[in-house]
Amino acid sequence: MKIFIGTREVPGSKTEKHIKELSRRISELGIREGDPVICKADSQYGIIIEWLSCQETGAVPLFIAPDFPEDTCRFTELSDVRLCVYIKNNMEISISEVNGKGPHLALTKGSVIHMTSATSGKPKFILRTRGMLDLELERYVRRLQLTEQDVIMSIAPFFHAYAFLCPMLCSIYSGATLVQPALTLPRNIVQLAEEMKVTCMYGVPYFLDRMADVDEQFGFSDKIRYIVSSGEKLTKETADKFAARFGIPLRQQFGCTEIGTVTFSEADEPYESQGVPIDGVEIVIDDDGRLNINTHGTMGFYINENVAPIAGNDGFFYSNDMGHFDEKGRLFIDGRADDVIIRAGEKINLREIGAIIERMPDVRGASLKVGNDVLKEIICYYKADKDIPADEFKRYCRSYLSDYQIPNYYIRTEEEVGQKENWKHSKK
Repeated sequence: MKIFIGTREVPGSKTEKHIKELSRRISELGIREGDPVICKADSQYGIIIEWLSCQETGAVPLFIAPDFPEDTCRFTELSDVRLCVYIKNNMEISISEVNGKGPHLALTKGSVIHMTSATSGKPKFILRTRGMLDLELERYVRRLQLTEQDVIMSIAPFFHAYAFLCPMLCSIYSGATLVQPALTLPRNIVQLAEEMKVTCMYGVPYFLDRMADVDEQFGFSDKIRYIVSSGEKLTKETADKFAARFGIPLRQQFGCTEIGTVTFSEADEPYESQGVPIDGVEIVIDDDGRLNINTHGTMGFYINENVAPIAGNDGFFYSNDMGHFDEKGRLFIDGRADDVIIRAGEKINLREIGAIIERMPDVRGASLKVGNDVLKEIICYYKADKDIPADEFKRYCRSYLSDYQIPNYYIRTEEEVGQKENWKHSKK
């Protein structure tokens, strides 16, 4: 694998030097095969060095964001983790002691730990073994037909499970060239992708939307094969805007930290489509519309008071995502389980209705709840400077919603309410 930072190739000897230095230092501090180590870095290249050093020593990395304080990481309560490695932008290696108060975890070489739901205050820690990673990489590389001729760029951070596996490990696994931007500015990204003849790019919807605003003189080369959107909901506005600007459809990838990649969409699919499952992945949609997923060999473990399988006894992960398949077997995400109710025999997505109401003049936020489980009466809590009559709400809603979707009651509140577009997209 060749690594470029901007247009400058990082010599392999330099990478080897950094790996050997970090491996030596953590070994001298008593880290042995299977020991967990908290890892963070200011640069993507730093994360690569940390991962490869852990492969060398047998340590198991827990990757966290560089601004996340390791001494407040709940992982210290669940394990006897002793070290935090921090590689700064200038490649200076800082190693600090961490006082893990939990039990010793019997981990295996080649494993990785990722944190999810960090902003909730109750983060979850997901362990995946090298065998799980390798199986997912084999399936993914085969699906996208990645080879050593590909040039891969990521504008998503490697400490996130999505970017760690798809751009980073895929480059190592397939022998592709990995390009990392020196500056993560939209125009610089497009220029660099064109100059380096990037074939596969990975990003998140927010940044891809900003890229579509760059000057018309900049564009991608004819070598580009995939531009992948993941990590959050892709809106129709962003998908249409990007396609109109560059003439390239965004590909959706759906999955989650717990189980890895689930689906990948094709170029001719509607933007809402998450595509069909990759090889080895089975999705069963229950009567309520909830997705139950079995990845057959790539699903990890939760680290709580002990290490426990994520899958149920039947091998399935019971997600909170709601969805359906079309006649071609393509997956469409309808929302989250706690956002969807059945009313008048129809599925209603409370989050989508709230987002429509928020576009109403004078409304600064809206959240919907079911007030009566039997009658399915919907209550809209809204934030505004003054009371808005219910009839005014209903007149507005009739322009966009069917009768069975319109809330029954409207209550003004001073509390913070609003729709947060946090549907899980691009996890396969």
